[in-house]
Amino acid sequence: MSKDTSQPSAWQTYKRLMVYVKPYWYGYVLAIIGFGIAAGSQLAWAELLEWLLETVDNQMYERRWLIAGAIVGIFVVRGISTFVAQYSMSYVSTKVVAALRYDIFKKLLYLPYSYHQKQSSGRVLTLVTYNTEQLSGATTDAVKTLLQEGLLAISLLGYLLYVNWQLSLLFLCLTPVIGWLVSYASKRLKMISSRIQRTMGDVAQVTGDTVKGFQVVKSFQGEALELQRFDKANQNSVRQNMKHAATSWLASPIIQTIVGIQMAALIAFALSPEFMGEVGAPQFMAYITAAGLLVKPAKSLSNINGILMRGVAAAEELFNILDLQTEEKIMNTVQKTDDKTNAESLPKIQSPVDGSIQFNNVRFRYDEGLPLIFDNLNLNIKAGEMVALVGKTGSGKTTITDLLMGFFPLESGDIQVGQRSLQDMDLETLRSNIALVPQFSELFQGSIRDNIAYGSLEGTSDEDIREASDMAHALEFIERFPQGFDTPLGENGVKLSGGQRQRLAIARAILKKAPIMVMDEATSALDNQSERFIQEAMHNLRGKMTMIVIAHRLSTIEQADRIMVLDAGEVIEEGSHSELLEKKGAYAQLYSAQLSSDS
Repeated sequence: MSKDTSQPSAWQTYKRLMVYVKPYWYGYVLAIIGFGIAAGSQLAWAELLEWLLETVDNQMYERRWLIAGAIVGIFVVRGISTFVAQYSMSYVSTKVVAALRYDIFKKLLYLPYSYHQKQSSGRVLTLVTYNTEQLSGATTDAVKTLLQEGLLAISLLGYLLYVNWQLSLLFLCLTPVIGWLVSYASKRLKMISSRIQRTMGDVAQVTGDTVKGFQVVKSFQGEALELQRFDKANQNSVRQNMKHAATSWLASPIIQTIVGIQMAALIAFALSPEFMGEVGAPQFMAYITAAGLLVKPAKSLSNINGILMRGVAAAEELFNILDLQTEEKIMNTVQKTDDKTNAESLPKIQSPVDGSIQFNNVRFRYDEGLPLIFDNLNLNIKAGEMVALVGKTGSGKTTITDLLMGFFPLESGDIQVGQRSLQDMDLETLRSNIALVPQFSELFQGSIRDNIAYGSLEGTSDEDIREASDMAHALEFIERFPQGFDTPLGENGVKLSGGQRQRLAIARAILKKAPIMVMDEATSALDNQSERFIQEAMHNLRGKMTMIVIAHRLSTIEQADRIMVLDAGEVIEEGSHSELLEKKGAYAQLYSAQLSSDS
């Protein structure tokens, strides 16, 4: 899963973020026009003041209604233009955040299984929610301030230069100092903002762990421990936010002080006899008023750096995710490296396959530097055969199913499904031919029907759903609910027992009608009666599909055509239940030990 390790500059990140803004350029155009008109209305106040003073000096009181109308007009124009600009910016921001949030979620769906194994759920949740929301500051708040106050500042400076350019240039002499200060603060704010993203992930992770394991927390009186964990993560977040605030708000008063020095120098020179001799009192007041109006935009512009850097830091982390390789590209890269004939250029097989499975000299480890799980593993499973995998924890049973599903690339060797190499199949086609019943069955928000017909099975007829439920022996408890198949399950099926959740997962796998079914400890959560029901369902499915059954409870797999005993990544025994008992080897020892523990 490669990515560019070089850190982009804030400007590079912001330019990339602007790609998401580009489709909504018209929103920015409306905002620029709106803020430009609003800035012009502010400038009109300075002109209106000069006109008002002239009216008083010359006692031209017939102008009073004209002046009153001008005041109302300025307010109306400024109100309408500000609304148009603000609404346009909010529209752009909402669209950008939604688009980037969609792209991030889509990317997470297509990242390899190994990525999600290494990442905490809190971090992933923070990426999709908190990080994307921070972009609104960079795409709206900062830009809005930049346009609104920036255009006002430019207008006022233009007016000052028009009245007296020499005095106005004096006013700008300290501007390079402000530029250096902003640059320094930007680098520090970006670094602190990145830390804030991580601390928010920690807070979300602790919260998620506590909610998910609430029963364990209560059972083991872990409230104090969880509160301590949360407080540690929360206080770390507070510290980083305060560092951000200190840097941001310290830069702001320094910049404002510099502006104050500029203002003081401007007024001091403006009150000189030379300047006063060139302009009258009305124009002098208009000039000083315009200079005074510069304080507010200067203050606002000095504060946008912190908002901007929060958004840039969030965008940088999101773009790092978007730059990761998808699992399809990773598999193709590994294949291209191993296959000198470049099988990647061959057309991918997308048709259904039969249920035969072969592992040919498979070498695999979960990560570079870790020990090998398999070293030249060979398996051969015939189509329609029911094969059970047994062995101690860590023997490699679940890893076989992970490799079969294409969750991890091989170090070397080949896996064939239906006499076709996985290298010649796209992952979507491969997985469409395999129905998986995991050890811990995940159910989603929605009804029982929605969960059985999950994913590509949506739109399946009620008759097929009912038949699959009956085969999984789930129908008997589904019909006891008043709403039947329309019963809402809540998060992860909290309304169901462990055995009921597992039977729904089995019904989902049956409904898929794939040529291969993998059951990874699928009966581990079932009581004896439910297990017998599942055994009957497995018996009914024999011969209709290839079945790989991983089971700790050996009574589940007595009817298997073949049982493979794994130890340290090797098949040390295989045969039927009766054949392996007669050998009195590893399987017989496991079976005898389990009988003793059950008695």
